[in-house]
Amino acid sequence: MRRVFRKERFGLIVQPPLTKSLVFVSRAGARVSRPLSAPVEAHLSITTACPNDCPHCYESSKKRGVDLGPAHWKGVIETLSRMGVFHCAIGGGEPAIVPWLFDLAAHARTRGMVPNLTTSGAGVTPEWARRSAVFGQVNVSIDGPDGLRGEKVFRQAVAAAGILRRHRGDVGINCVMTRRNFGRLDEVCALAKRLKLTEVELLRFKPAGRAGSLFGSLDLAPDQYASVIPTVRRLMLRHRLRIKLDCSMVPAVASAGIKPRLMEFFGASGCEGGSELCSVDAKGNVHACSFDARPECRADELESRWPSGGAFRRFRRWEEKGAKICLDCDWFETCRGGCHVVARHLTGSWYAPDPSCALAKRS
Repeated sequence: MRRVFRKERFGLIVQPPLTKSLVFVSRAGARVSRPLSAPVEAHLSITTACPNDCPHCYESSKKRGVDLGPAHWKGVIETLSRMGVFHCAIGGGEPAIVPWLFDLAAHARTRGMVPNLTTSGAGVTPEWARRSAVFGQVNVSIDGPDGLRGEKVFRQAVAAAGILRRHRGDVGINCVMTRRNFGRLDEVCALAKRLKLTEVELLRFKPAGRAGSLFGSLDLAPDQYASVIPTVRRLMLRHRLRIKLDCSMVPAVASAGIKPRLMEFFGASGCEGGSELCSVDAKGNVHACSFDARPECRADELESRWPSGGAFRRFRRWEEKGAKICLDCDWFETCRGGCHVVARHLTGSWYAPDPSCALAKRS
């Protein structure tokens, strides 16, 4: 049975029936206390094995990768369940080729969590798609015909998305935006519409794994960052499609002038690492964010380390450590300083303003 609510110092986090949303209910109408008593979501990289060898892989996956097996990951699920986590996002590597994937997802269901999945489409067959009903949402990684994954992986992903949609309702696309494919997002959305998919999530390119060496040449250009919100608006109107942005894109939303109160109403907030989410890598190490190389602890230590662990604290201290230009900004409480992983990669400083933020550049 799905977890319905969790108590917090400020009140409750509620997951209403028949919806994917989480509602933060404050008894006093006060601001949400940070950190939460536990993550609301955990990202689980259950394997480093993947047949695709994409040049921008965040996990540096290999064809003969490693995994710790079902017993380990069921233990991780047990830990997350005791803490009251609502969602687990399963990825890799390529999770669809893991033989015990559906057993793990079913175990998460029995422990009150909704398992969601991201796949490149490798190994997806009609029978696989029928079994995927155990997942809340399945998103297929598609960056477009000129994306970094190559034509073969693109065709594989498109075929998989079509198969999945014929056998289940909630299927979407995860699209990593780069300088190379930004001008062709229309084609990605048109594909989603043609396949009758439910959403497209646009993800920022991040400097992690093999992608780190490509970041300088593939990160969005300043004019592309400036046009993210006008582009999303145009795509939504043209294709009548739900389009989402990940939390690292909030500086682009703020720079477009969308008011903080409106962003909060729609649940748009900046970095959630170490406060609302955590990740567990394929070696069993817990991180505050999937893209931060520094581990906090082993998965079986998460309950005791969550309240005050050092790597978590580093993510949580944006309110006291932020640059003055951020602290004085009307959007700071919503933006949370942007993506700290990108800031550190480009400036060497964890709490520097996100280099993509036009508001910081104007001041």
